[in-house]
Amino acid sequence: MTIRREDLDAGRVDFNDIIEPGTKTIEPIHPGELLRTEWLERIDGEVSSRAA
Repeated sequence: MTIRREDLDAGRVDFNDIIEPGTKTIEPIHPGELLRTEWLERIDGEVSSRAA
């Protein structure tokens, strides 16, 4: 199955059947928040432990 961009933009593609009814959705995550939690906090911990 091919999904074309113009179909997405026009709202002709429906993904409602993918999500089970009653499933709680999560809030979108800002890319900067993801970078901070997944990379920067880990790097800071590694640097701090090596500097001590």
